[in-house]
Amino acid sequence: AGGSYYVTVTNASGCSATSTSTTVTVNPLPTVAAITGATNVCSGLTTQLASATTGGTWTSSNTAVATVSATGVVTGVTAGTATMTYSITDANGCTNSVTATVNVNAGTTATITAGGATTFCAGGSVTLTANSGSTYLWSNGAQTQSITVTAGGSYYVTVTNASGCSATSTSTTVT
Repeated sequence: AGGSYYVTVTNASGCSATSTSTTVTVNPLPTVAAITGATNVCSGLTTQLASATTGGTWTSSNTAVATVSATGVVTGVTAGTATMTYSITDANGCTNSVTATVNVNAGTTATITAGGATTFCAGGSVTLTANSGSTYLWSNGAQTQSITVTAGGSYYVTVTNASGCSATSTSTTVT
């Protein structure tokens, strides 16, 4: 604790002396705001680990899994877990930090394979199939892996995997 301290020393002969006072100052730790951003990110995508405190630095325990910028933007590189730490050192040399565990989930892709020609005469059709995933949402509202198209137009699909990561395909034009 801070305060003024002195000591009195007595030797074996009974003689004593008292030191001059020494003042001890204990500086408070700097205030660090809590990490409030999302702690789940899909590989290849980004999230912001928001912090109201400025002047600190970010580090990652596992840069092979996730990297973090000076402003707290986490980029998922590969699937895995990384601990993100935000540290502040004030003018007195006191350091305080907060940490958050960021789970980087496996990303996904979205592709469409046509089961035949995408140009046909009226009355014809083509089956469009998305790559494997957990859930699907087609531009026409369908939620199955494959759709049968009888009308011309531009079709795309959003595929979501078991980790909750999603991707949207490029459009396939049917004429």
